[in-house]
Amino acid sequence: MFAVQPAAWTNLDEYGCEYTPTIQGAYTIARQWVKDYNEDCIIWRLTSGSPIKWVRVTHGEVVASAVCHLRCHGEHQSRHAQRGSIPQGSS
Repeated sequence: MFAVQPAAWTNLDEYGCEYTPTIQGAYTIARQWVKDYNEDCIIWRLTSGSPIKWVRVTHGEVVASAVCHLRCHGEHQSRHAQRGSIPQGSS
């Protein structure tokens, strides 16, 4: 799960942010926010613990490191799950 909010809000505002289940959805929300309000956004990764500031989206620049990380991690996890070395869905 991911949350998107303006970068000016230092901490995650659980009531003011927008939620989405995918990183792709988070980028869509962030790009629209940057376009409409000309304001940088933070995409937060929501975990069972504390939320993590995952990536900053700015006007004219989108950092793709979070997407690459999730894709690589997901593929790595799937290969191990197929071999039975880790339970599917574990992080």
